[in-house]
Amino acid sequence: MSDGVAVHIGDPQRRVTVAFPGSIAELKAIAQRKFPSYQPKLYQHGIRELHHPSHIKHVEHDDIIVVPPGDFEKLLPLMQTTHQDHFVKHPLPDRQPRKAEPRELDTTPFDGNTSYNMDYVRHPLGDRHQPRQQKRWEPGPRQPIGESIYSTHYPWRDVLPRAPAKMPDTAYTPSPFDATTSYAMDYVPYKMRPKSAGKKKQEPLKPSPFEGVSTYNVDFTGKQGQRPAAGRPVQDLQPYVKFDGTSEYKKEYVEKELARMRIVHLEPEIELRHTGVPYTTKGGGGVGGIPMPRSGGSRDRSSRSTPSRTSSRR
Repeated sequence: MSDGVAVHIGDPQRRVTVAFPGSIAELKAIAQRKFPSYQPKLYQHGIRELHHPSHIKHVEHDDIIVVPPGDFEKLLPLMQTTHQDHFVKHPLPDRQPRKAEPRELDTTPFDGNTSYNMDYVRHPLGDRHQPRQQKRWEPGPRQPIGESIYSTHYPWRDVLPRAPAKMPDTAYTPSPFDATTSYAMDYVPYKMRPKSAGKKKQEPLKPSPFEGVSTYNVDFTGKQGQRPAAGRPVQDLQPYVKFDGTSEYKKEYVEKELARMRIVHLEPEIELRHTGVPYTTKGGGGVGGIPMPRSGGSRDRSSRSTPSRTSSRR
């Protein structure tokens, strides 16, 4: 093995976050399902390959697993859907065209007869007979029938003619026109007295001195009395108690921390780099017992990133 470290650089733009797997086989199956065109190899932080089942104990929460690319043409036959797996396509035998055997058909002459002509036969029309002339009704000789009920109930009576009206003997004498209406007869105007009759002479007002007294001062006069004592409570100060900021809600409902879901991140490889830094030993540091390359400065354990780039995750 060379002294340098092969670092697989993942693509953070295509990162897929999945639940923490229970085994390496499960993690490979998830990686194969998320990235079908990549080979089922896993590199923790792009450095150490995870292939043995015991390597699952080295995987920690929020780790980055890099999946390297594979030969797509070799993986293409292995890629199939559930439908293709269940319904296998079987080759069908080639069909040979059948030869037409000559057959002698009995021919009948074409008579041009349709089913309409057969069902609806045309019959000759019969001779038309001239209609007989009907006799017209002629009234018979008039004979007295008798009296009707109306004539017996309502006999005709002769009415005497009216006598002409007689004019009076006295001559009509018209009354003279006086042009008097009913309004003038009902509303008779009365004579009114002159305006000067209602006026009275007013005496000049005498000035009086200004007193400056209001009705409020007259009604509410001031009273002399004793001033009441002050109603302030007796000051009985208690010792100062520090406010602890604990409410009844916090005492009754104690907040408990929920278990956080453990996750890992899968990233497809975009670049493979070889560094000149050799591997360190197990005692030399690393993440979860995984050997990490040596560097000039100390690395923060919380920064889950490869030696060639800085992780954008906090």
